[in-house]
Amino acid sequence: MKKDVVVIGGGPAGLYTALHIRSRDVTLIEEHEKVGIPKHCSGVVGGFVAKEVSKLSPNLIDNYYEEIVLATPVEKIELNFKKPIAFHVNRPLLEEKLVSKVESLGHEIIYRARATPAGSRYVKINKELIEFNTLIVAEGANSVFRRILIGNKTRYLYGLQLVIKARNIMEKTLTIIYSDLNPDFFAWIIPLNDEEVQVGYASTRLREDILCKLIAKYVKIDLLRVIDKYGGLIPIHKPLKNPILNGNIVFHGDTVPLIKPYTGGGLYYIFKLSPLLGKYVDINMLNSYVYEYLRSFYVKTFFEHTLVELFRKTRYYLPVSLVNRINKLNMLLEEDYDEHYKIVLKSLVFTPIMPFLLFS
Repeated sequence: MKKDVVVIGGGPAGLYTALHIRSRDVTLIEEHEKVGIPKHCSGVVGGFVAKEVSKLSPNLIDNYYEEIVLATPVEKIELNFKKPIAFHVNRPLLEEKLVSKVESLGHEIIYRARATPAGSRYVKINKELIEFNTLIVAEGANSVFRRILIGNKTRYLYGLQLVIKARNIMEKTLTIIYSDLNPDFFAWIIPLNDEEVQVGYASTRLREDILCKLIAKYVKIDLLRVIDKYGGLIPIHKPLKNPILNGNIVFHGDTVPLIKPYTGGGLYYIFKLSPLLGKYVDINMLNSYVYEYLRSFYVKTFFEHTLVELFRKTRYYLPVSLVNRINKLNMLLEEDYDEHYKIVLKSLVFTPIMPFLLFS
């Protein structure tokens, strides 16, 4: 059997790219019985993604945040904004909406199907050999295709998230907690409404008791009962310099990984790059996508990765003081929530005292 464009993975990366392929036939392969499972994403995004998501459907944004509290072992900083700085996306509903729009284009979605690579022109789907013209690999962080076809080393943190019934919720405040109990990353408290919060953290070794200790220490919220629990992988390895293989296979989403190195957020670059990828797939010029990828993502993300690795070896909360000083100068903008390299560039105003501000 032969297919024109095969997309592996029914998450936002695969679905949003398929949505922007209009002149070629697409077959999307999803291993689960429906999209959106298993849940793993926190769902918090900046203004750019919120605007793009709202174009799909206005009810996909179910909360917004006007304050961010950053708690570290040495200080607690409250960043207040005149307008919403972050938004919460209903992830399962987002993927359902994307499926509806992709199917309306006449594209095919095959559920409960496992795909494995079988060379540069073939994939096995439920043991059936399928020939393709173009392959888009968007199967997630633990990619079988990346491991077999590229084979370079990958590193991950494990994320744990709990949805908890609670009291005394500050509904428009995001809380980020840095602690020596969890030196690899941070913990987060995301209000979903006035009765439920989503709390989580990421580490090389998960322990639910650590998450509870962090919340109890830094936040005055009455946690009543856990109503949901889930988790997933956060890639922390550097991204592929060239996501194109053999001229007809492209890696996308968490297989790259297309994430912000400091926070692990993946939706921003998925929504930035998927329309571009779809355009070049449409005109069958996949190698031309590399320039857009390098310009829009790789160069600045490589720079951010280098800094983040330094923070992991020292103290992960070092940038918090810097962000606070930039905010006091009224230089912290909505776009900085996603474009972290701009915060670094703005920090040049503190040169040559910046090293002292960071490490003092």
